[in-house]
Amino acid sequence: IVRYRTAGVARFGRSHSFPNSRTETRIIMEYTNFAIAQINTTIGDFEGNVDKILGFARDAREQGADLVCFPELAVCGYPPQDLLERPAFIEANQEALEELTQRVEDIDILVGYAAPNPGEYGKRVHNSAALIKDGDVLSHYHKQLLPTYDVFDESRHFEPGDEITTIGLDNEIALTICEDIWNEPGHSSGHGQPRYERNPLGQVAETDAEVLVNLSASPFVRGKPEKRVRMIQDLAQKYDVTIVFANLVGGNDSLIFDGTSVAVDSQGNIIDQADSFREEVVVVSAEPETTVTASFQGRAESVYRGLTVGLRDYMGKCGFDEALVGLSGGMDSSLTATLAVDALGVSNVHGVLMPSEITSSESVEDAEELAENLGIDTRTFPIKELFKNYLQLFDEEFAGLEWDTTEENLQARIRGNILMALSNKYGHLLLTTGNKSELAVGYCTLYGDMTGGLAVISDVPKTMVYEVAEYRNTREHVIPRRVFEKPPTAELAPDQKDEDELPPYPILDEIIELYVEERMPPSAIAEEGFDPEVVDQVVRMIDLNEYKRQQAPIGLKVTSKSFTMGWRMPITQHFEG
Repeated sequence: IVRYRTAGVARFGRSHSFPNSRTETRIIMEYTNFAIAQINTTIGDFEGNVDKILGFARDAREQGADLVCFPELAVCGYPPQDLLERPAFIEANQEALEELTQRVEDIDILVGYAAPNPGEYGKRVHNSAALIKDGDVLSHYHKQLLPTYDVFDESRHFEPGDEITTIGLDNEIALTICEDIWNEPGHSSGHGQPRYERNPLGQVAETDAEVLVNLSASPFVRGKPEKRVRMIQDLAQKYDVTIVFANLVGGNDSLIFDGTSVAVDSQGNIIDQADSFREEVVVVSAEPETTVTASFQGRAESVYRGLTVGLRDYMGKCGFDEALVGLSGGMDSSLTATLAVDALGVSNVHGVLMPSEITSSESVEDAEELAENLGIDTRTFPIKELFKNYLQLFDEEFAGLEWDTTEENLQARIRGNILMALSNKYGHLLLTTGNKSELAVGYCTLYGDMTGGLAVISDVPKTMVYEVAEYRNTREHVIPRRVFEKPPTAELAPDQKDEDELPPYPILDEIIELYVEERMPPSAIAEEGFDPEVVDQVVRMIDLNEYKRQQAPIGLKVTSKSFTMGWRMPITQHFEG
């Protein structure tokens, strides 16, 4: 049955005029209230994912929704990567969809899953959306644009679709999945230039669709939530459609998903927006009386919240309850420990102090003050005698040779051994504390301070580390003020300062960003006002230390190009430029 109402109050979709009527009227489609279910799924946890989908579907129904939209690949979790090469995984995924179809009640759902490819050629599966209604799967949509840049490798596993699917009484709802809407000039994932010849939104424009639903798993990057919402607003206006965008939330390995799901009317007004970094159901009325203003956290806050979610989910989904952090009294370990407490709770974080003869009394005091402010327990293992024993062991071998990074690295490796012994004995996950600036130029020690199970801030440049720490201290003063004020130092040699060997961090971080994230050659970076010799020094250090990064623990991604699964550089190479 097609129902009509007078226009004017309705903002959901487009208005239609009907001949011989006294007032402008509009079609109210079968679904008068949409729900966005912004959920946190786990890869391969089919039972848990199905139960979660059903629970959020019930919540949406109780809030009056007719149709609830879940994120991309919600049934199997995102990104499943090479699990998609296992027939048993595909079979379990299909069985989970069938169970979901039988168990959902009194509400229709749109959900992402891996659909078997029935064709005679191509990849085994599609990245798909299924419409479940009254115990049946009524419609499918297969994602058309399969990203293969940065952290994405979807064309490795999925067969692309080639046409738009529409649903509803008059086919007024068009379905898309994530990347399908990221190919517009000015909004493309390809730095302004469309990456793909095909444009699914152009296909949508050829239909009678009034609403565009996008099931998404769009990872977090600093500044991306704002960019994403602005893009959706522009697309809604350009194509004269209401857009319902359902995004994933939570952490899976290196990737953090912020959610920030949104519904935008055809004028670009925001009907409603979900919070960032938490699960939520948002119900959007077909006749909204008001719109809202977009709301975003500051960049330091969003990075902090993202890292907290990424850390909590990595540990929880991998079966770890407690974490171990080496406390040096410096900024990096202070921020890492604070993140751990916020993510896991005070009782689940353990600090370890390992002072040497070189360690200043101020560093020990700052580490102890941090631990007291946070309320975490600490243990102290002085390494002075251990280090002396190592030096004696090499007395004859190194006779006549000067102190250098060899002796410095011995101290870091002694500490790494102590931390790993505690980690092994108690089953605590060791969190490494190195930042992106250090990892970029190799200012870190293999099997020393790089030792651990998760590199929490390895994609946070040093200058941003301070910004994020300042944000956290505005909520509650936990990181001692002196940690912000004293010069950064590894304290592996007397009177050592980071800037003795590196450019000042504000300069270093800008060069790293231009070279790593913006892909600018050294000559172009120098033209931005940097000393060419400094640029060449930094670029050379970045290139030469690839071997270290490929042996580093997994880290959480918060910048547009991190040294995680999205960074694929050869170790053995001679290219300069």
